[in-house]
Amino acid sequence: MSNVILRSVLVGFASVAAAIGIGVFVALPVVGALMLKNEASDNPPEFGWDSITFAHSHPVVFTLVPALIFAFGFLCGFLHFKQSLSRK
Repeated sequence: MSNVILRSVLVGFASVAAAIGIGVFVALPVVGALMLKNEASDNPPEFGWDSITFAHSHPVVFTLVPALIFAFGFLCGFLHFKQSLSRK
C-alpha cells in the first residue's frame, strides 16, 4: 500500500509540473501573440509574468490552484494504482 501512495504522490507532483509547463510554454505565448495581434503596431504592449508580484497580490490563488492540481493528480494516480494492485 505504501508503494501505491508513493506512486500517487509522484503522479501528483508530475501533474503540477505539467500544469506549470503548459502554462509557461503554451498559454503565455498564446496570450502574448493575441495581445500583439490585437494592438496597433505604433505602440505594442509589453507583457510578462511577474510571479512574485502575483504571489503577493493573490496568495490564495497562488497556493490553492497547485494544491488542487496535486490533489486531482494524486486521486487519479491512487485510484489507478489501487485498481491495478487489486487485479494482481
